[in-house]
Amino acid sequence: MHPRFTIPVLLLAASSVFAQPAPGPELLARVTQIALDAQKQLPDFISTQKTTRSEDDSGKGKKWKQRDTIETEFTFVNRKPSWKLTQFNGKPTKIPELRTGFRSDGILQFFSLPGTLFGPKAETAWEFVRWETRDGRQLAVYSLEVPQYASQLAFTGKDDRLVVGFHGLLFADAENAQVMRLEIQAELPADHPIEMASAQLDYAPVLIADQKFYLPARAVVEARILGRLSRNETEILRYQKYAAETKLKFDDN
Repeated sequence: MHPRFTIPVLLLAASSVFAQPAPGPELLARVTQIALDAQKQLPDFISTQKTTRSEDDSGKGKKWKQRDTIETEFTFVNRKPSWKLTQFNGKPTKIPELRTGFRSDGILQFFSLPGTLFGPKAETAWEFVRWETRDGRQLAVYSLEVPQYASQLAFTGKDDRLVVGFHGLLFADAENAQVMRLEIQAELPADHPIEMASAQLDYAPVLIADQKFYLPARAVVEARILGRLSRNETEILRYQKYAAETKLKFDDN
């Protein structure tokens, strides 16, 4: 049985670099405040995520084979997350959860950026790295590092739960100070069966009950477990207010 990866991780991003000075501390302060405010306003919601799971037994990332597809219902009610498996290979299932293969349901826990990176107990080390452009938007790229003792990144196996530190990159829109991408990589013990774990999350504006929030829209999570590579590619199919009829709407602005 593979360990269950309960919170996501990541890497990589390249675009054109702006030949201009680094932003002042005001931008990161705005990113922090907007994330904290959004967390306070976030209503109870429900969402559906579809994940394609692939494996590479060679461990080299050149012989990927699709294992299966799963669809999971995620709910956030009374500030508590929960998951329910709803489809397996495109068909409804009553199995409560899969017991084989690499799981990364916790990807959506990074909708809660304040508690993870910006909250009152966060001890994230930040440093401006570069400017980038994506989809016509100017993004400030910051490196980040979270020590183990202040981390919420956890791996859950059959008999244990391991909390680890992580490092990576955060991409913030220079105009509206919204987080648009997060890339992180776990700092794992040398003797742990999970030898590498990384994730990349892309955020997009969505409307829940006519309020705009920037939440995960896509994610790629990879791990090397006892020499075997696993990759989960996730797309968020919908968000809606819990116990309401409001369907997912993507906002163009």
